[in-house]
Amino acid sequence: MNKRILIVEDSLTQAAKLRELLQEYGYQVTVANNGQEGFAAARECRPNLIITDIIMPVMDGYEMCQAIKHDEALGDTPVIMLTVLSDTEDVIRALRAGVDYYLTKPYYENLLLARVESALAEPVRQKGEGSEGRLEVTFGGERHIITSDRQQVLNLLLSTYDNAVQQNRELIETQRELQKLNEQLAGKVRELEEVQDKLLRAERLATIGQLGASVGHELRHPLSVISNSVYYLNMRLEDADEKLKKHLMIMEREIAVINKIISDLLGFARGVKPTLRRTQVNDIVQDALSRTTVPEKVMVVTELGEGLPPLMADPTQIEQVFINMISNAVQAMSNEEEGKLEITTRAEDGFVVTEFKDTGCGISERNTKRLFEPFFTTKTKGIGLGLVVSKRIVEAHGGSIELESPSTGPRAGPVEVMGEMERGAAFRVKLPILISWPSNS
Repeated sequence: MNKRILIVEDSLTQAAKLRELLQEYGYQVTVANNGQEGFAAARECRPNLIITDIIMPVMDGYEMCQAIKHDEALGDTPVIMLTVLSDTEDVIRALRAGVDYYLTKPYYENLLLARVESALAEPVRQKGEGSEGRLEVTFGGERHIITSDRQQVLNLLLSTYDNAVQQNRELIETQRELQKLNEQLAGKVRELEEVQDKLLRAERLATIGQLGASVGHELRHPLSVISNSVYYLNMRLEDADEKLKKHLMIMEREIAVINKIISDLLGFARGVKPTLRRTQVNDIVQDALSRTTVPEKVMVVTELGEGLPPLMADPTQIEQVFINMISNAVQAMSNEEEGKLEITTRAEDGFVVTEFKDTGCGISERNTKRLFEPFFTTKTKGIGLGLVVSKRIVEAHGGSIELESPSTGPRAGPVEVMGEMERGAAFRVKLPILISWPSNS
């Protein structure tokens, strides 16, 4: 025979929800809307268990429970009290009323069902069984007379403890969620700070770029005059002594350095919009070498692939990239007694790869992370824009730049890092092959 449960609840929504839950588990359910109707319904249907709210019109849950416990026919019916109240005074009142179990709202369905099963499984106690008479309790400066038997007191206290444990678990879980949200919020704050820092940096760089472009334009003309004058002196002073020739060579070299700085500033300020045309990478390599001064102590070895497919590229811009790569390699070997620069070209996976490999000092992992930051440099000459402009140019052509150095490891960033070398560094410039080029050529 299915157990009968009486629900006493003035909220129609709460009553319907609870009835649906209990009926789903096979219980026969009767519903009353206040304590007075609940007492009458209990006398009529003789339930095996009563679940009641506390605050209700006409007669509240405490009064109804007292009436049930004093009724000869209903006195042994277990009562579960549902309430949003959580003060210790509520527990005292529940004891005085003879409540058997106590559960706070909102309740977990599994906890309520477990409490229902526990109450129904407990043997029916006859009225007065287990009673040891009146129990006086002093709480909050007031004396309370408890007439519930020991089992009722124990059941109520245990259910109250269960409620406290459950609420503590909820508080711990809430605390964890708050901590997680705080961590996420802190992460978002850091991201916003980084974005703000990047925006401020971008604004500063834009201002510097505009200023640099203006200065670069102003310097170009007088520098051209100086360069022409040095060339004229070289032509007229063919029989000059070695000391004079040495100083003229120094002037030529420094003019080239200044010219490169101006080119980098203008390239950084203008941006890079390539004028594409069909071109051969080997020709650009040769042009870049012819325009770059390489010290005698540095041996240049070229292995330029034969029959390479053409590129759709801006030869002037790509030449600027190659000049930067050659210049950087030469400067990396400036403190070496002798050095070697290997330049190779080959086709690979839809790209033409041009590699510049030196035997210089290499690049530390710390510097690798900042390699493409504007104005970052570890060299005594230059302003740290060569690689920045080179990266922009290559990416504008749909390509990429890869780096290999002994002290670098795999990482995410603006440059792809390849394996490891014993010394020096290798930059690989990858540019896409002209799409219409036959694959078997």
